[in-house]
Amino acid sequence: MFCAECGTKNEPGAQFCENCGHKLEENVVMSGATKAPKTGKSFSTKIKEMSKKNKIISAIVTVVIVAFIIVYFVLSSITNPKNIAEKFFNATMSYDVDAMYSFLDIESSEFTTKEMFKKIKEDDIDGDIPKVLNYTVGKPVTSVDGLSTTVTITYVLDGRSSSDTADIKLIKNKNKKWLFFDDWKINVSGADIVKGYQIKVMKDSKVMVEGIEVNKKYIDKKESNDSFDVYTMPAMFGTSYDIVIDLPIGIELEDDIYVSKGSSYTYRLSLSSLSKDVQDKLSIAVKTNLQTLYDGVKDHKSFDDIRATFDYKDADLTTLKDVYEDLIGDIGDDITLTKIEFKDVTLSSVNIDENGNLYVSFKVTYDYSLSYQSGDETKTHDSNDYDYMDLTFDYVDDEFKLVDASSLNTYFSKYY
Repeated sequence: MFCAECGTKNEPGAQFCENCGHKLEENVVMSGATKAPKTGKSFSTKIKEMSKKNKIISAIVTVVIVAFIIVYFVLSSITNPKNIAEKFFNATMSYDVDAMYSFLDIESSEFTTKEMFKKIKEDDIDGDIPKVLNYTVGKPVTSVDGLSTTVTITYVLDGRSSSDTADIKLIKNKNKKWLFFDDWKINVSGADIVKGYQIKVMKDSKVMVEGIEVNKKYIDKKESNDSFDVYTMPAMFGTSYDIVIDLPIGIELEDDIYVSKGSSYTYRLSLSSLSKDVQDKLSIAVKTNLQTLYDGVKDHKSFDDIRATFDYKDADLTTLKDVYEDLIGDIGDDITLTKIEFKDVTLSSVNIDENGNLYVSFKVTYDYSLSYQSGDETKTHDSNDYDYMDLTFDYVDDEFKLVDASSLNTYFSKYY
């Protein structure tokens, strides 16, 4: 009797196959044909294959568990505040600004980018980078609320006889890192983030900080007025930045701002902050406008006769007209100015008045000639002199336009 499952020949009358254990049935022979035995794997072979598969699965599970444990301990080490503090210390002492930046607790803005941090820190490097001979890392001291911890590192620099210490404070972020681990960031003096730092400049000025134009969206409308714009800045490092202010009166200022909590910056115009080109342009404007005013007096012209020299769109020349008419009267009737030539202008100071105009103080030298009556005789006198005066300019179409001249000289000596 043959097994229908594996084809093994069994003893007649057997109920189960001696090879695979399959229940035997009597073969029915029809028309002299014998039914062909089925082909297939034996039961023992299947058992062997199942055992092999289980071993493979067990091995894979073991590898995954071991890999998970290794990754867990690696990530746990990476996120350990003591290790973070040590790595930050080494990055700081070697001025590896890329690594330093990666550890910092930084609120993102265009003024706290890695590039900005790198530029500022590279500017701080003065001479050779100190060499650390040895250091020890203390045990982290966690705050009561568990939100911060401090790691003290004691170190010795090359050339020093005593050790120094660095207290590195770490802040724990509210979000986990890689789902399971605390995310610690460095918060140290010199890398603090300052929000709301204010920059006050002349209205409609263009402001550049470290080469980046400050967006007009930062203008605080409540703090600003008709004369000044106040920028309330986004996040910035607690350090110094280069600032360039392009005033709408044709003057560019370069300065440093020192960002810290509770401080602010108001631009200050000084003579030293003006380029030579601007100083020369101002000196020419002073000399030209003085010449026009005094020539008008000399030639007995009304203000309307010389108005075109000073006029521009939306100009208010009321004050200048009053000053000119006062000048004519104040020079007096006892002399007649017959010639005047302004020579050298030396700027003394520059400022911005409450109307946003440029107030210029200066010393000017000049030659002059005059005539006067001495009894029945007309006499003449030639001389030279100098005076200190002030002029106020608006800036329109790339020109300094005179709007006030409240301190003009009205005395010309007949005798010296």
